[in-house]
Amino acid sequence: MPPYLELIGIVAPVFLMVATGVVLRRVKWIAVEADASLLRLGVYVLYPALIADTIIGNEALRRLGNILLPAALGAGTVLIGFLAGAVGAAALRLRWPHPARTFAFTTGIFNYGFIPIPLITALFDRATLGVLFTYTLGVEFALWSAGIALLSGQRGKGGWAAALNPPIIAIIVSLALNRVGFDPLPFARTTLQWLGRCAFPLQLILTGTALADLMRRQSPGVPWRTVAAANLLRLAVLPVGMLALAQLLGSQPELQRVAIVQAAMPCAMLPVMLARHYHADSDLAAWIVGSTTILGLFTIPLWLRVGIWWVGA
Repeated sequence: MPPYLELIGIVAPVFLMVATGVVLRRVKWIAVEADASLLRLGVYVLYPALIADTIIGNEALRRLGNILLPAALGAGTVLIGFLAGAVGAAALRLRWPHPARTFAFTTGIFNYGFIPIPLITALFDRATLGVLFTYTLGVEFALWSAGIALLSGQRGKGGWAAALNPPIIAIIVSLALNRVGFDPLPFARTTLQWLGRCAFPLQLILTGTALADLMRRQSPGVPWRTVAAANLLRLAVLPVGMLALAQLLGSQPELQRVAIVQAAMPCAMLPVMLARHYHADSDLAAWIVGSTTILGLFTIPLWLRVGIWWVGA
């Protein structure tokens, strides 16, 4: 089991990359106008390349159990998170529909993308990273269906079609190619590897630029009680439930490791953008996301250590 300081050393580069993005935005080396182009580069090219390189030729993902079960678990854990967030909003007696819906949605969805990727790469193996991507399938479907319905208050506002974004299509196509034993030519594999290695550094820097924008925004005041409750729920209560679930996955070691990493995650960044889009309480979403991400530097190594010890991963 890695010691706590070693885990901090593994987590720290993730946050240093985010901090780099903050600095680059502050000194105006990455302009706001560049965000859309860089985001498209990541979503349409780099992230799909990383997915294809990880999944194609991955023996672990030729077992159907490593595809269907992770996807089901991904959807289920997000739905449980939304439910826990709704219960928390009711206990706090937050106003309906917002900030109650914003609290439930933002607190319920963990960071399932670019923070877990480098952590799993550093701690585990390629098979586990591949299972993370199949886990993401279920997360995306739950997010864009039940999650958007929760945030907007309208059924069908998001819909299953919204979940069919380029990374999800890349996962589905790569799984199909891997299933039939397709293997790209060496030069194509090298190209995928080079592109894929650029994926999470770029996304982490863009996460930092988004945080810099949030820190500059003027808000009417910090709802400390609500933000503290969100941190308690996301960083203390939900991880215990996730690790209890991980303990039951002994026959699925790769999925068990994914569950351990996801238990340690802060809130995802996406709810801030979606809260703005659906006219929810974007200030509250920003405070919850920002605070859980900053505290994550200390809580992620703690929960990783507890989880690895707990299940013996």
